[in-house]
Amino acid sequence: MSRDGRVMDTLLMLDIDGVMNTTDSCLRHRSGEVFAPEPVMALRWLVARTGAHVVVTSTRRRAGLAAMRTLFDRNHLAGVAEKIIGLTPILSGSDTDDWREDEITTWLEAHGSDPARVVILDDKPFTGSLARRLVCTDADYGLTFELARLAAAKLTL
Repeated sequence: MSRDGRVMDTLLMLDIDGVMNTTDSCLRHRSGEVFAPEPVMALRWLVARTGAHVVVTSTRRRAGLAAMRTLFDRNHLAGVAEKIIGLTPILSGSDTDDWREDEITTWLEAHGSDPARVVILDDKPFTGSLARRLVCTDADYGLTFELARLAAAKLTL
């Protein structure tokens, strides 16, 4: 962060369900708190490759920042847990995915972050101004290495 509180680094805006856990892993581990193996390896590679910091956008963020770091640490992502710098704000009482794009925009504006230095990992499509920063996963597979390479390319353009 800069002296005035702005985030100057590259950022991953990260959803969890459908990105880190998959349809299958959620069926096997009903809590959804056990991430699928390929997304774990792909995210570990992506963060190591880009040095990006992470902002959690998932509805699971209601549990708080410490809980999110613990969740990632328990899923063999200690290096990623250390890079989690925040959670997007909850803009509606219902906390649904419908507000995700607005929540990300609000977070970026509040922290003076450049949208060109951001990549969003989510399993839902975006239609607004952030759509070009999105790497959309398939909930059946989550984050794959192919998508992680695409995300890395978006951060290095």
